[in-house]
Amino acid sequence: MADAPGFLEENFVRVEEEIIFGVVLKVYEGLVHDWHTTLVYMSLILIGWMALEWLFLPSSTTIRSTVKKMLILTIVWAFLKNFSTFATFVYRPIVHGPKELSASIVSALTGKETNSYASLDGLLDAAIAIVLQLLDQAGFSVEGIGFLALALFFALFAGRAIAEAAGYILIIIVVTGVLMFFAPIAIAFAMYDWSRGVTKAWFRALVGVAFAQIFLHAALVLMLGIIGDKVLSGAIGTEELDAQWVFLSMLLMYLAFRVFRAAMGRADALSAGIMAESSRDLKSSIASLKQAVHRRKK
Repeated sequence: MADAPGFLEENFVRVEEEIIFGVVLKVYEGLVHDWHTTLVYMSLILIGWMALEWLFLPSSTTIRSTVKKMLILTIVWAFLKNFSTFATFVYRPIVHGPKELSASIVSALTGKETNSYASLDGLLDAAIAIVLQLLDQAGFSVEGIGFLALALFFALFAGRAIAEAAGYILIIIVVTGVLMFFAPIAIAFAMYDWSRGVTKAWFRALVGVAFAQIFLHAALVLMLGIIGDKVLSGAIGTEELDAQWVFLSMLLMYLAFRVFRAAMGRADALSAGIMAESSRDLKSSIASLKQAVHRRKK
């Protein structure tokens, strides 16, 4: 029987599945029922423009370009008309793929199957247990004041580390959800040459988020596995915790989170480069649209 998910894992999964997935599903339902006519008109305009190119601009029209446009039109309709197609090929690979890939990599290296959400819950449970044990050792004696201060210091230190990691996870989930929310518009814009830059920008942004997720989950699972399994969990249940051990464990947590921040810094730099390319694609698409409008006015 599988262990029940912890507090953090349960809420992270709820945000992913119930909130983000639910919003994206509603957007697609609105697209199929309310925007169906708009999609039909967009497709008819594209097909009509292709026919005009064949009639009046034969020199600039080739079979290859026509087949390419028809293929793009078919793909757009396949993704926008059927949510399961989008969920299979776009949503789930981007939302769940990096987490599963990083878990597989860490499992191959450590021999333990886990994920970043469960690892973070394990660290939270271990930290709470150690704080309670330190408070129990403190008691009500004068000698216990040192353990009381140590428990407070450890709680603040571990709490900050856990909150920082959870914050990174929530940011990634929200950014991914926003990109998925605009997916129907980005996919529909793939129909036209002048607007295809929007689709490229959206896709590059998805790739950037996916790379950031891989760095995030792999770093978290490795870091939390070392801290939670090798250090904190082994001390739970011992008769008495030594103050020196507590300070050494906090030092290890500090070093591990420095490594985690460095990994996230590399992920941010990589994602920023991809996002910059995405921004250039978007600006190019806007410039193409302005040129098309200007030519039409002339």
